[in-house]
Amino acid sequence: MKYAPVSRVIAFAAVFATVCTTPQSSAGESVPSCIAWSTAVRYRGIGYDHLVNIRSTCDKPADCEVWTNVNPDKQSVEVPQGHNVEVVTFLASPASVFEAHVACSLRPGS
Repeated sequence: MKYAPVSRVIAFAAVFATVCTTPQSSAGESVPSCIAWSTAVRYRGIGYDHLVNIRSTCDKPADCEVWTNVNPDKQSVEVPQGHNVEVVTFLASPASVFEAHVACSLRPGS
């Protein structure tokens, strides 16, 4: 019986487990309709990195706050018009899942 080389199995597992992305809605938080966000988890061998990706199709910059159930400290981030921003909320967490919260407002007069 032939077995797949260990390096192939490890490479497949690494690619499969590297990033799990989940689109999110913003129930309960204030986010303009031109802002979309999603969460992602990356496994690094010592734990999971928690990421929140914010995508703007707005014609103005936005100021956003991001926090999670694992890291409740709010992080402030500027999202330029028409750009994507990745926010790292936790590095090397033992938790493979987390719940993110995002609140954004467009800058007036920009």
